[in-house]
Amino acid sequence: LACANCPMVFQFVFLRTVSQSRVTLAWQKQLDWSVSYTYEGYKDDRAAFISMCGAMEDRGTLTVKFFGDETWVIDQGQFKGSIHGLHFQRAFLSMWFGEKAVCDDLKVALLGNTSSGGSLSHRVT
Repeated sequence: LACANCPMVFQFVFLRTVSQSRVTLAWQKQLDWSVSYTYEGYKDDRAAFISMCGAMEDRGTLTVKFFGDETWVIDQGQFKGSIHGLHFQRAFLSMWFGEKAVCDDLKVALLGNTSSGGSLSHRVT
């Protein structure tokens, strides 16, 4: 069950070594393609997020945590920085649950229907 006071955590596990340039390019392309919610200052926050994502070792992890209105980026166990504001969180969520979600099957499996009768994706985008 979701906890209103608990952080939301996304953890990405890389199954092979990925160079810095490829990590950067992958995030740039995915964010540009999938993010359906933007705001004044989004480009700066997007650049800050990408700059916190380093090269990945085999089985390396990138963790993104939402704490209140802070988004923390933890790269292979090292805190890299944070982005302040709910707008960035909403943009990040729109990548996974918006109209151009990273993976529609994953979106459907994670969202389903909420108890209020509507889909969370309508509230995120």
